[in-house]
Amino acid sequence: GLVLDLSAGPALASPLLRGTASLLLAAFHLLNHGLFVLETFPWVMLSALVLAHPPPWMGSVRAAVRTPLQAPRIPSPRPLLALLLLLLHVLAPLRCGLEAVLDRGAASWGSQCHFF
Repeated sequence: GLVLDLSAGPALASPLLRGTASLLLAAFHLLNHGLFVLETFPWVMLSALVLAHPPPWMGSVRAAVRTPLQAPRIPSPRPLLALLLLLLHVLAPLRCGLEAVLDRGAASWGSQCHFF
């Protein structure tokens, strides 16, 4: 499982290995659904595999959109927004997990973290 998880990203990025990796990942997630009680996780991962395969019409759209003159690039705020969302994603559970230290409350996990 660990080798498959670690090699899935590079294999899905490679056009040569994408089909094989998709079949292995589909089998892995279907086996996980059959062996463990994971509810919707395997189905979400199976549906996410579709994102690794570009649609066949994408090449014709790219060819139609290309122009010889390129407009100057305007800096986008997206990288900064992505960084801020990543920090929030990391710090929110950390804050909830360290609630006893930060708020000097009880050392046990309380139900207050469910409302964070």
